[in-house]
Amino acid sequence: NERSHDPKLEQQIDQQISRFSAMINKVPTAMCYMLTGIAQRLKPNPGGIQYAAQGAVRVEAMLVSEKNQECCAQINLNIGKDWHINDHLAADTGLIATEVMLTNRTDAWKLEDLRFLPAHDHSGPGYQGELKIELDLMRRSDDEALSVRLKLQACSTSHCLEPEQIDILLRP
Repeated sequence: NERSHDPKLEQQIDQQISRFSAMINKVPTAMCYMLTGIAQRLKPNPGGIQYAAQGAVRVEAMLVSEKNQECCAQINLNIGKDWHINDHLAADTGLIATEVMLTNRTDAWKLEDLRFLPAHDHSGPGYQGELKIELDLMRRSDDEALSVRLKLQACSTSHCLEPEQIDILLRP
């Protein structure tokens, strides 16, 4: 469960999969919905809305405008109360910076510009509340979806979590 990271729930899910594994192997077409759920558990869909930091950070991504080959994508982060993520310049201070990168296997997309809004004023620990990341892109091919990776490290007032990455797939 990508939102709660509850070890007990994870264990229950694995037990259910084990209980039904013989039946799934015997007659897989009778368990289509369960197979779909297992597939999503093993390899989550990198869709428009995802969660990081055990549910403390909501990540929503979308293509917001398109004119000829020029596109604009937007990643909205809603960071929970008493949480922050490091800013994109944090590597300069020895912290793990928030990064956005294209991960397409071809050059179908080119990142022209990247903006973090509102800009971090460095008076606090990092980005808090709502953060919008805007990507100005040039689309070189109509055949390939936009593949983006967001890397971040979330910290609460008491501890920092391990850095994590969110893979996002957007189709024009």
